[in-house]
Amino acid sequence: MICTEDTGGCINQDLSLIEKDSIVYEFGLYCEGRVLRVICESVFFLGSIFGTIFFTFYQMRRKKFLVFSWILTFIGLLGAGLASSVEVFIGFWALTGFASYSCYVMSNTMTKEQSS
Repeated sequence: MICTEDTGGCINQDLSLIEKDSIVYEFGLYCEGRVLRVICESVFFLGSIFGTIFFTFYQMRRKKFLVFSWILTFIGLLGAGLASSVEVFIGFWALTGFASYSCYVMSNTMTKEQSS
């Protein structure tokens, strides 16, 4: 029997994690850290909400801000991939969400304008 969080593995301290190469295992986001796992899952989308609001004001200068959002997305992904703690990961993952959805929106808009 595989012992998971839902079957009482945290109570007996006998938790069998299926994926050993994951963020959950690396940062200990199971049992007591379950709340941080929920935050990690939702901070990307929260960042994308704020990024969409921010980049909406700069839609007239699409090319400059498209490059800027690509750079921010790259920095966020690189930082999240190399994060040494869950707090740093959350910050970089929020930055990725902040910039990445705006990349999609601005690229899609520019493509439609160019192709007419």
